[in-house]
Amino acid sequence: MLRGGKAMQSKFKGKHFRYSVYAAAMIVLAIVIALVLNAVVSRLSDRYNWSADLSDNKLYGLSEQTQTILNGLDRQVRIHVLTDETALATSNEYMAQLYQTLQAYGAYPHVEVDYVDLTLQPTFAKQYPDLTLSDNEVIVESEERVQLLELTQMLQTTTSLNESSYTTSTTISGSVAEQKLTNAVMFVTAQKLVTVSVLTGFSDRDPAGIEQLLTDNSFQVKQQSLITDEIDPEADIAVLYGLQRDISEPVLQKLDTWLDNDGQQGKTFLIFADESAPQLQTVDAFLREWGIEAGSGLAVEQENSKYYFYPYYPVAQFGESEYAERFAQRNNPIVMPFTKPVYSCATTGNYQVTPLLTFSDSASVLDADGAVTQTETAISAIQLSCHTNYGTQTNRSYLVYSGSWQAFSASILTDSTFLNAEYLLNLLNSLTNRENVVDIVTKDFSEPAHALTSQQVTTRIIVFAAVLPLCILCAGLLVFLRRRSG
Repeated sequence: MLRGGKAMQSKFKGKHFRYSVYAAAMIVLAIVIALVLNAVVSRLSDRYNWSADLSDNKLYGLSEQTQTILNGLDRQVRIHVLTDETALATSNEYMAQLYQTLQAYGAYPHVEVDYVDLTLQPTFAKQYPDLTLSDNEVIVESEERVQLLELTQMLQTTTSLNESSYTTSTTISGSVAEQKLTNAVMFVTAQKLVTVSVLTGFSDRDPAGIEQLLTDNSFQVKQQSLITDEIDPEADIAVLYGLQRDISEPVLQKLDTWLDNDGQQGKTFLIFADESAPQLQTVDAFLREWGIEAGSGLAVEQENSKYYFYPYYPVAQFGESEYAERFAQRNNPIVMPFTKPVYSCATTGNYQVTPLLTFSDSASVLDADGAVTQTETAISAIQLSCHTNYGTQTNRSYLVYSGSWQAFSASILTDSTFLNAEYLLNLLNSLTNRENVVDIVTKDFSEPAHALTSQQVTTRIIVFAAVLPLCILCAGLLVFLRRRSG
């Protein structure tokens, strides 16, 4: 019995046994270190956005322009995302892209990103009494100002036509999250903003689409009644959207006074016509003074290749002007649905008229009786008139007249099929000499991207956080037992 006990004791003290225990301990220690490092790196990755964008079109990264802007911030910007973080990150590939983009902003020292569930934090909305908050919105704020965005508006759509059934379908085609978020950051941190007054009182059309476009691109937008208010002298741009009723002489005088700006000029006035409006005699006389003739009826195209959907959805061509240069290589059309024809006319004074968008030689005019007339005069969709004041300095004000309000409705402006939104922004940026303009390419979902579904994400978490470590542990124990038995 004694001899057997000594043998057993000798076995446990043997070199082979000590080596086996040491090897097993090293394996267990390595597993523990791996798990700890995995947890630490995961936390740091969430905080500092340590990730590699493996998509072909850099779907999840930020452009150099955005990186420059974020690195140059000298004040704090807070981004509050009003949704559940986990749901946003794992619901589908589109929401996952928005989530990764938001995380990328949070990696910069002057940007804070957090997630707020309004159901669980009902008192949060009390911090913003001037805003009506709801789920799936994003608040971007600094000490100067606040901007509210919608997550769904960060996804761009494309409309396609089924030629056999003449029905349309809309699909999600890309992400404009970076454009909207970077513009919002610039908006809340800018020292001075280009101000737009949307003038009401002469139309029942809803200008929400054009207001949203301008707000999302760092313009400061407000509404004013042209009937009761004086136009804000600090406004750089004034807009009459979907003009339906004639304007009296005293009210037009407000516009003249504002455009003249005590001889300093520097103003831009946009009129978007409504095809349903009757003849507006006073407005027409005002336009003729600027060298613009507002026609009647609708501009239509006869050739299939020159209209979109229907003949009264003609595709516009670029006029001879500098505003067309940046779009020369683009294939997307500018569509002008339900457009009243616009012409140039003789004028006195220092006015210069430029057709910005025109129609082809095959374009005709459809009158109220349904008759189609081929005109000898070129038909324009949008014209620009520039008035120059030659004093001690040369100053200019601009009048832009569009024959269509529907060309700049919310449905057209948010559809990536068309260039309408981009063209309007480029025009206003040029006319107001606007600097620090964001020009970020839309992230195209049609290109291959390494996106994971929520199920795939869950599977990978289980494999790498649980299954793989357990397999390593089991392998280590098996080695230990084999060596011990040997």
